[in-house]
Amino acid sequence: MQRAWVLQERVLSRRTIHFTGSHVYYECEDGVTCEQLTKLKPPFGKQYFILDPQFPDRLYSSGYKRTFQLIQFLFVKYSASGITEETDRAIAINSLIIRIEQALKTSSHYGIFQLFLSSLLLWKRTRDSNPPIKHKKQVPSWSWMAYSGGVDFILEPTDQFLVSHRDNLYFADDGRALHIKVRNFGEGCRVEENGGNYDIMVGTENVGSLWLDMANPMELDGCNCVVVGTLDDEEEDDEEEDDEGEDDEEEDDEEEDARRYYFILVIRDKYESTNQNKDEGKDGNKDRGKRYERIGVGKVQP
Repeated sequence: MQRAWVLQERVLSRRTIHFTGSHVYYECEDGVTCEQLTKLKPPFGKQYFILDPQFPDRLYSSGYKRTFQLIQFLFVKYSASGITEETDRAIAINSLIIRIEQALKTSSHYGIFQLFLSSLLLWKRTRDSNPPIKHKKQVPSWSWMAYSGGVDFILEPTDQFLVSHRDNLYFADDGRALHIKVRNFGEGCRVEENGGNYDIMVGTENVGSLWLDMANPMELDGCNCVVVGTLDDEEEDDEEEDDEGEDDEEEDDEEEDARRYYFILVIRDKYESTNQNKDEGKDGNKDRGKRYERIGVGKVQP
């Protein structure tokens, strides 16, 4: 399944016949049967979800973490599949997304499910550096559907990921934009290339990693960020459980913050306004009413 349209057709097919050089295989329900009546059962893994004859019924019993893992797998596999018309990227998976919406009782916009909003925003491009696809109706920069080529996610499914407060990150009513809390980012920082990715440096200290949507190094001084969630470093936590002694409360707070990763979207003002007051809200907030575009994703430590 190396073509995007074929992937959708394959997932939605309840029965499939495979022709090989020596045997014919019939796939239905929970396994594959050879013409010699030998039956093969797929392991309970990511592929098991794709082979669901009643897609996506297997999501009902998969649990939150497992469901997110399977959706990640589907998007990674789909994005890496070939497609003749790049503008079909948002269309060739639409039937699968609608079925997942119905199964999870959630909504989605441009390949991002409300139920997993923060986690699914943490995608990165795997190799391509082509400009955004020129859709008839522009796809938002925060969607992985905006670009051609494969994507991956910088966050593995985990129950420990703490998502941003709903008031700081949520869909607009029409689903074409995100309401966000804009934070300062980039002051005193610089990026250094590291194997195709970028390290975020403050002085000589590496404080995080950055994956740019377009492969062009840039200054971070004019950028902002959106915190979509936090995650504590579990490995360091495990090591410190063996240590003896007690620290005072202030030291504990500092150490806990130092172990915490902030997962962010790096953004910049989409339109450089010549009249600053035009972008101010009624309360004088200069960020209110501005429009931003995503330029990358990253994780940083304070």
